[in-house]
This record gives sequence, C-alpha cells and structure tokens, in this order.
Amino acid sequence: MKKITLICSLFVSSLMNAQTFIDNFDSYTAGQKLAQQSAGAWTTWSNTPGSAEDGLVSNANAFSLPNSMYFSSTASTGGPVDQVKHFGVLNTGSFSLEWNMFVETGKAAYFNLQKTATMGQIYALDVNFNDNGALDFNTGSALNLSTTFTQNTWFNFRLDINFNTNTWEVFIDDVSKGTFANSINQIEAIDLFPVDQNSPYSSGFFVDDFQYTITPYVLPNLNLAANLVSFTGANLSGSNVTRIVKVRNLGLTAINSFDITCNYNGIDEVQNVTGLNLASLAETTITITAPLNLIPGSNVLTATVSNVNTGVDEDANDNVTMTTINPTVRALGKVVVGEEGTGTWCQWCPRGAVFMEMMENTYGEYWAGIAVHNGANDPMKNVVYDAGMGALISGYPSSLVDRGDEDDPSAMEPKFLANIQVLPAAVMKNEATWNSTTRELAVTVKAKFISSVTGDYKLACVITEDDVTGTTSGYAQVNAYAGGGSGVMGGYETKPNPVPASQMVYNHVGREILPSFGGQTGIIPTSVTIGEEFMTTYTFTLPLTYDENEIHVISMLIEPSGEINNAGKSTFAVAQLASTSEITLDCGGTVEILTNSGVTTVPNFTTTVANSTTCVGQTIVEQSPLPGTALQMGTNNITILTTDACGNKQVCFKTVNYVDPSFDLQCPQATDLYFSINGSALPDYTGEITTSTTCIPNTITTIQSPVAGSQMTAGVNTVTVSSTNECGESRSCTISVNYVNNAGINEKNSENFVQLFPNPANEVLNFSTSTKNIKSIRILTIDGKEVLKQTTNFKTGKVSLSSLTDGLYTIEFNFENGIKSSQKFIKE
Repeated sequence: MKKITLICSLFVSSLMNAQTFIDNFDSYTAGQKLAQQSAGAWTTWSNTPGSAEDGLVSNANAFSLPNSMYFSSTASTGGPVDQVKHFGVLNTGSFSLEWNMFVETGKAAYFNLQKTATMGQIYALDVNFNDNGALDFNTGSALNLSTTFTQNTWFNFRLDINFNTNTWEVFIDDVSKGTFANSINQIEAIDLFPVDQNSPYSSGFFVDDFQYTITPYVLPNLNLAANLVSFTGANLSGSNVTRIVKVRNLGLTAINSFDITCNYNGIDEVQNVTGLNLASLAETTITITAPLNLIPGSNVLTATVSNVNTGVDEDANDNVTMTTINPTVRALGKVVVGEEGTGTWCQWCPRGAVFMEMMENTYGEYWAGIAVHNGANDPMKNVVYDAGMGALISGYPSSLVDRGDEDDPSAMEPKFLANIQVLPAAVMKNEATWNSTTRELAVTVKAKFISSVTGDYKLACVITEDDVTGTTSGYAQVNAYAGGGSGVMGGYETKPNPVPASQMVYNHVGREILPSFGGQTGIIPTSVTIGEEFMTTYTFTLPLTYDENEIHVISMLIEPSGEINNAGKSTFAVAQLASTSEITLDCGGTVEILTNSGVTTVPNFTTTVANSTTCVGQTIVEQSPLPGTALQMGTNNITILTTDACGNKQVCFKTVNYVDPSFDLQCPQATDLYFSINGSALPDYTGEITTSTTCIPNTITTIQSPVAGSQMTAGVNTVTVSSTNECGESRSCTISVNYVNNAGINEKNSENFVQLFPNPANEVLNFSTSTKNIKSIRILTIDGKEVLKQTTNFKTGKVSLSSLTDGLYTIEFNFENGIKSSQKFIKE
C-alpha cells in the first residue's frame, strides 16, 4: 500500500484540525520519476512532472526499505532535479516538518522553503548541509543558525515552527540544535534541490520517510502577537543600534493602539504606539526611537506587547518575543580589509557584490572593502592589483579577509568578526591634500605602534571609488541568479542575464594600489617599540573619469607574512579635512593601584584623559583593554585612542602598575638565652626573620619591640618583630625569649661561664663551656643538700635528672684549674 497519508484530528482549544502528511516512497516504482507517479502529491519547480526536474525514486539506499529519494549533482549551479511539495499558505498555528536523511561523504545537500506558491518569488529559508559537515540556516544573506550534522549515516532531521511566536527550532535525532526567529515568518512549499555552494560543487543525499504536521490556529477576538525583535547596525560592543519589533494581529478585531516594552541589560523602555488600523492577520514593524548601545557579554533583548486597544488581549502566549545579543568586542583602532576578486564576465560574482554591500552597510566604519576586478573586457580592472589578487585566489568570486585564507564572499562576515577582535600592532591614520588642477591626491599614511614588533612590516595605500557606471558592454554584469532559480541574491534574481550596463552601479572598485600589492619596505624598521610612529606619502593622479567625491582612501599595514595587520579608511572629503584640523590627547602619568584581593580590573580612563580638537563634531575616546578587563599583577600598558569627526586620530599610553602589598613573614622559633659576657641585653632579631613580597620596589623595613639592647628580665620575654613593604602593608610576628638570669650566682670569673640548656629541664640537663675542662659536677638542693655528684673531664656533657624531684636546684662546676662556678636551674 502506498504510504501517503493525510490525517486529521480535533483538539478542544484554539489549536484544532491537525493535518499530517507521510510519504515513505516505498509504493513507488524505483527508477521512475516521483512527481509523475505521485498523483499530484509532489511536483517540480516549474510544475512539470516527468521533466528533468522530476527526481527518480531509488532503491539503492533507504532508511525504511525498500525505497527513498536520491538527489545528486556535480554542476556548480546544481540540479537539474528540483523537487517541490506544496503545503498551502502557513503563517499561523504550528508546523512540524521531518524526514530521515543520508548525506554522502564529502558531498552537500540543500533545501529551501518558499513563502508563496510562486516558486522563486520569496525564499523564506535556505538550508545548506555543507560538504564539510556544517549545517547553515539562512534568510537571504542573514545567517539564522549554524550547527553540524554527520555525513555518511542516516539521521532524522526535524524543523518545528510556531508561526504565532515566530519560533523556529531545529532537531537532529530529536536533539535540539537551536532556535531562531525568521524575518519571513510564512511558508507555502519546500524545494529539495541538489547543489553544493562550495567547490568542487558535489551534492549527493538520500531522503526517506518524509512527513509534516500542520496544526491550525483559531483566531480569538483580540490578540496581538510580538513576532520578532531585532536590530539594525553593527553587532559590535559599543555600537549604537536601532531596535525593530515586528507585531502581527492574530485576532479578529482591528488593532489601533498598544505599548511595546523593550528590556535589555535590565533596563525597560516603553514606547506607545497609536494611530494604527492593523487589520486581522496584518503585520507591521515598529522602530524603537531610542538607540540601543550594545554592551559586552551575552544579554537578552525582549519585546513585550501590552495595553492592546487600551485593554488586555486574549492570548498571552504570544505577547513576548526575544533574542540573545552577544556582541563582538572590537579591538582598539582595528579596521578589517576585505578584498573581493570579481569581474563583469563572472556569472556568480553578483554574490560578491551583494555581500560586499552588506558588509559596508553593517560595519562600514570598521570594514574596508575593495572590489578587485578581473577580465580582459572588464573596464574596471587594475593590472597591478588584479595580478596580486589573482596569485592568491583560485576562482571568482573569491574573497580575502586581511589577506588570510581564500573563501567565498558569503564567509566574509564571520572572518571579519574574528579579525576585528585582534589588537593591531599599530593604529593607522590617513592625511590627504587634493589639487583640483593637477588632480593629484597626496595621501600621507601614518602608523602609530601600540605594541612592540619585529620583522619586515610594510605600508601600502589603495584608492577605491563608489557609484561607478559606464555605457560600454564591458560594464554589463553576467548574472547566474537571473530568474530566481539559484535563489535570492540581493535583487539580482529579478534582473536579466546579463544585467545591462545601464542598470549596473559598481561600488568599492579598487582603482589603484601604491607602491605595490605587497607593500613598501624600509619605512618601518625591523624592530619597533611601543609609541613609535612612521609615515610616508603616496601621490595618486585621478583620471577625469574618476569622481573625486566618491573616492575612498585605504591604508594598509602589512605583516611579514603578507597578511594585513591593520588598515585606515577615510573618504576623500574626510581625508582632505583631516589635514586642516588638529587633535591633541594627554594620557597623564603612571597610575599605581594597590590590591589586596588580587582583583586587577582596569579603570575607565576614557573620561579622564585630556583631549581637544579643532574639528566640529563628536570626539570618541576609546581604550584597550576595555574598562573592567582583568589584567595581571605588575606593569600594564593601557592604550588610549581618540578619533574626531574629521577622521583625525591620536594615540597615547597610560601605565598601570598593579601591586599586591601582601607578603610573607616568618619568625625564628622560641629561644633560650643565658647570662654571658653580654649580660642581659636583648639581641637584635631583625636580621633573623624571613620575608618576601611582590610589591615593587621590594624593599622591606623591619623593626623589633623591645628594641635590641633592652634589658631582659628572668623568665619569658616576648619580642614583637614588624615588617613593612614599600606599598604600605605590614606584617608582624612574636618571638618567645626565655632568659635564665645567672647574675645573682657566685661566679669567680666570667671566663668560667657555663651554658645550661634547656632550663627549665626535664630528664636531661646539658652543659657547655668554652674555657677549662670540668673535673666534677655537684647538684645541691636550694637548702644546700647534695643530691647528685658525677665526675667528668670535658667541656661539654649532660647530666641525667631522672632521679630528682621537680624544683629549684643549684649545679656546681669544679674546673681543672681549681675554680668553681655555680648556677641555678629548674627541674620540671
């Protein structure tokens, strides 16, 4: 039995009459065309079942035996199979689409969703299963979601869409790979088409067990849905962007007013919308008037609709829409160069022009795009630039971002976002003068180094021109996107092939590069330290056919590897003005910051540095690292960059010394001291402690109390030793000094002094003298009774006290010269 099933079920809610379609291709005849034998269930792009667009049912590989559909192509344009399934217009309720899929190793797969039944009119979604295992979801040139899949194995692909909330979620083997909101929140058909967007343009994949479920939505009386919140502008930290909110009337009653509350970084902003007459199922886009400044980190931007027609709508499930913003943090002074290899003869090169324009419109201040034309009949070709570019690319269109690896122009944005985060070696500045008589444009290129480098760094300068037109046939652009069969491409799908010269306007045209593609050596020495600046001047003579008001100047700092380290970009008008205005910047001196906790976050210096300019307009002050960035202990260099409205730039440096004033201090252990020739004077212990500190300078001052030389008293004396480092932090410790005072004992001669230790003693009493040998020892009680006697003939020795009871005793030493000496000790 042919498994093509349409199932209806009823839900008791506003969601009802779910419809399910299932086709496992098993009842078809393998080797014959699908649409031709599907009784209208399937068709083709041109609605011509049985034509070359109609795919063959296959029994070569299936998830559920015996059959599946196999799609393959090696043509760069894909096809010719172009299999289509219509759903009917879907823009409310929910929709679930799935199938089992097998993509061959090293090959690609593709499908698109069409917004309307007219194929090629509006692409709602392009999905590329790339030949490297990447899976990308795009709406036009916007990347909605990127994930991965596994080649050469069967997996289940599913896309769940809630049109009411504009939530599109992707699953592979029932594991969610992410969600996104689609700016085109409507579909009518799916188109399965074998194409590979990357060389060698090989597509090969199987589809089995195709199915979908449509769950309609019954409109309540009053309901406004928040469908999409997004922004226009650069997704870069510090950028001011414009928020836009798309809303849709999913009720029966026309909507004339409502409120939108946008929340970002915990801050609410409410905008009242009035004066509308939004009919049922109609949608509109609201621009939030207040700009939004993007901050570093991942933050959720939400938009909530309320107060609909001054009341509450009947379905709160679709009142909130959100998106996560995690802007890229731009490195100080960084400008990324994008060079595109193109030509009017190249049928796919409109793709390069579209993505170059998108990059300029989105990131123009930090993006320097250059279209390097190629081809004998292309009148915009520059021989020097074309030769240099041609040596680095293998086909057209191709792109180089900062002269890294070759890639398709569609990949310029992710490479830009990666490179814009890398701190350059130098900040680039352009100054120019224009002689309208000789048409000479003299550009002085300056490189102010913000880090120390070694190697052969080079300088180069490019001029580009916008709004270039022409009337000869060489200005006509060959266009493979004509007719829409190859997808949406910035309007080229609606233009003929070729696009007549009269309809073409070219931007970013690389007119000339000086002194060469590889750059000029000898301007920058092979060893550069922070703060050094180097400059040179390049003179361009503009032909009369060039419009000097559309000229852009792009200077380049080229690394020894040949990659571009940084660039400076300015329009002709700004470059000319920059030579007549002045800018100053004073960073001040070194800042020393003490920290006990190890927290070393850099302060915000942008509001405290002194700067001025003679240019009229806003001056922007930036620093690197950004305020709040965690740095290391010790000396850190902070770079400050100020840019005025005329394009003048000035760089200065601030030194921040993070010091940890905490340090280690260790005292000697408790000690016993005895009466000697020095009497009862307290020794100097300041030289006996051990200290260490990370404070710079690491000089440590140590004192003790009581001071050295103070008279000790019998028994335990407490000495406090304190150390202070240059950061003002102090540490202290104590030493217990047990002083046995023998000054009251009859001693014939200080030369016969005997040292006893320990005192008090427990089992053993040690003795030592530096004079004569001791002949005998007697121990007497405090009342003079002898309790122990032993003979000896040494200067050192020990006496066992195990037979004595605890108490105070006198020990008497008899020297070989007949002298006697006695001391008191304690047995405990």
